[in-house]
Amino acid sequence: MVKAIGPTVPRWQLGERLTRLREEAGLTFADVAKEMDCSEWKIRRIEQGQVGVTRPELRTLLDLYEVEDREPLEELQQLGRQRGWWSRYTRYLAPNHANLLGIESAAVSIKAWEPLVIPGLLQTEPYARGLARANLQSDEDGARSVEIRLARQKLVWADDPPSAWYILDESVLYRRIGDEVIMREQLKRLLDLPPRCTVQILPFEKGEHPGAAGGLTIFEFDPDLHSPIAYVESQVGSLYIEEAELDRCRSVIDHTMALALSPADSAEFIRGVLGNISPDYQEDKK
Repeated sequence: MVKAIGPTVPRWQLGERLTRLREEAGLTFADVAKEMDCSEWKIRRIEQGQVGVTRPELRTLLDLYEVEDREPLEELQQLGRQRGWWSRYTRYLAPNHANLLGIESAAVSIKAWEPLVIPGLLQTEPYARGLARANLQSDEDGARSVEIRLARQKLVWADDPPSAWYILDESVLYRRIGDEVIMREQLKRLLDLPPRCTVQILPFEKGEHPGAAGGLTIFEFDPDLHSPIAYVESQVGSLYIEEAELDRCRSVIDHTMALALSPADSAEFIRGVLGNISPDYQEDKK
């Protein structure tokens, strides 16, 4: 089955190639905007992959850049015009969030370090609702964010799931989101992982570690599609990291993975925490 990748990554890839072509042609944004009879801002957004480009617009650009081999760029343009599964939510999504959904959809590998909460792709519905309340979302916005999160899970863990590896700080297991019932079900979810998904726990006893600066995720794609991308989320926006800075992100993931408990020991650790939250858990297992 061909993986449904959505428009985000093809737009980024096309934008990168168009940027190189414009620079090789020695043209400025103003030069291209004049030929296209549009604003410089539109050219910038096309090159940044924020918007798609129509076939006539692409042909005009390729004429301007004197490009002969057009088929690969036209294929990217077609992929970039498709509608992602999240298109029905577009008016509710910030651009960076829409980008994240597109990246998740296209990724063949996900590696993440999470020091605060259960990662979105592993959350139960009640846990996700609790986080929405904690993030001061209105009832309507919270319900929609949970709906989108569950749709993300359904898509990512479907027929062709990525290889996923999550390293969680021990505190994530103790930070109560909602009540005891919600936390019990959430921890049980970590013991019943989706296909090709692995979880490790980094215990407090390991002390200082390179992940103390905050969480991050590295997405990898088919090599013909895009180079790897690191994603960092904050209260004021999200950051996508490529090229040289990506090496440090890989190092953080590798070091925290090496310090963390093995997957088998991590599962046993989670069972221990679950037993403390719910003493009758030991009976449930029998």
